[in-house]
Amino acid sequence: MFQYEMLPTTWFYISSIIMLAIFFKFNRVWSVRNFDLICLIFLTPGLLLIASGNTNTGYVWLFCVQGVLVVRLLLDNIMVRRPLLEPNLSWEGLSFACFFLVFFLIAALLVHRGERVDTVNTLRLEQILTARHIHDGIGMNPDSLTIPQSEWDNMPPGFRPFIVLTERANLAFAPPSPIQHEIIQKGQQANAEMDTNAGTEDATPPMDHSEITEGLTPPVLSPSETLPIDTAPVEIESEELASIEPAPADSAAQNPELSTWLLILTLIIAGHLVIVFQFAYIGYRHFGRLQTGIACAALYLFHPYSAQMIGRLDHIIPTALLLWSVLAYRRPFFAGLGIGAAAALVWYPFWLIPLWCSFYWQKGWIRFLSGTATALLVFAVFLLFSLPEWGTFREQLIHMAGATAFLVFNQQPVGFWSLDDIYYRMPILALFFVICFGALFVPSHKHLATLLCGSALLMLSVQFFQLYQGGLYLSWYLPLLILTIFRPNLEDRTARTVVV
Repeated sequence: MFQYEMLPTTWFYISSIIMLAIFFKFNRVWSVRNFDLICLIFLTPGLLLIASGNTNTGYVWLFCVQGVLVVRLLLDNIMVRRPLLEPNLSWEGLSFACFFLVFFLIAALLVHRGERVDTVNTLRLEQILTARHIHDGIGMNPDSLTIPQSEWDNMPPGFRPFIVLTERANLAFAPPSPIQHEIIQKGQQANAEMDTNAGTEDATPPMDHSEITEGLTPPVLSPSETLPIDTAPVEIESEELASIEPAPADSAAQNPELSTWLLILTLIIAGHLVIVFQFAYIGYRHFGRLQTGIACAALYLFHPYSAQMIGRLDHIIPTALLLWSVLAYRRPFFAGLGIGAAAALVWYPFWLIPLWCSFYWQKGWIRFLSGTATALLVFAVFLLFSLPEWGTFREQLIHMAGATAFLVFNQQPVGFWSLDDIYYRMPILALFFVICFGALFVPSHKHLATLLCGSALLMLSVQFFQLYQGGLYLSWYLPLLILTIFRPNLEDRTARTVVV
């Protein structure tokens, strides 16, 4: 049974049952492991609500569950006792499951895309979001495969060539125009039902007009008299509008050049494979148990988010780079390369630099900053020789540095902050600064466990003030959170003892 043949809700039920069957500790019901597992499962209803068109409720749901996870990560450092809780399935069975899950994800990527989509019910969340953005005019122009200069303010901060490549990948997986139109209809119907339900609660009984109209008779006209004719244009009902098919987009949008398509496909498949192998090697190298790494990879692949966002490069590549930094934490220069490359692509990993510098403060912080600066310099040089259609070098550098994330006056938020006043975001941003720079001093004794937990906490906290789809970038913190859940006691892994 392939994932691309299932309804998203069906895969949610099946994957949730499998996750509980494999990882839930039935002999220790009130353990922290079970609480973490329930929180991970509770993230999925928010994704399903957004996919079904209830975006307001979906984003609020995600923010509430992620708020609980923030509190859990803040308390992780006081959980000194880390008992070994084996999965309910052997590591051979987990390895078998990981192999076929990767196979199914790649099959869904190759088969269920572009013009091959024939029904709206089996679409992934990434495809639904792309269809809505095409309808709203956000992102690339499907006719020219370029992002208009006026739309750059609404795009997420980061490396502009990478953003363009991500948009091309999204358009390549976008469903055809009739399916896009059906997605918009479905979302409008969901919003209309919510408005109707909200209005029913405050509705007043209908007014009885019988007394008013009683005794009134229409005027009697002579044959020579005529009534005035209303020449105003006739309004078309919403049902008639819904039946109007949109003009089909240019086929070049969903059928990119072979070289571009191969590059996109290679990056996506390689990114997922690298994430799985990094999980396994971190478990073997840093946790001392290959079985733990395989369990982390299986939990990541079983989570419905992995199947719903399989084709988003801006979710996959930064995740692989962050895991690379964790994998290479014994060598500060290479860890800095991973953090710097991820920060250059999507900007938000810049906030990990204070935490990682404080970890390497006893040994290796100069090499870590050298690696970070080297990665940033390489991307800046690439920008210098990039195509002019992405803007001037100064504009591209500012966008890569994330300065546009703080421009609230001319930016249209997409996601949670489109529901309320954007200025309520400022206190959350101030609190994030406190957490980020407080990581320099708390805790004073830093080891690999605090590095994993702090990195997951910062990448999770980013979701609360992100203007573009804040709350949906689960992959930025989900692998780090899973490693934090499965980690053993790592208090002896300090920079002074492990840095080469």
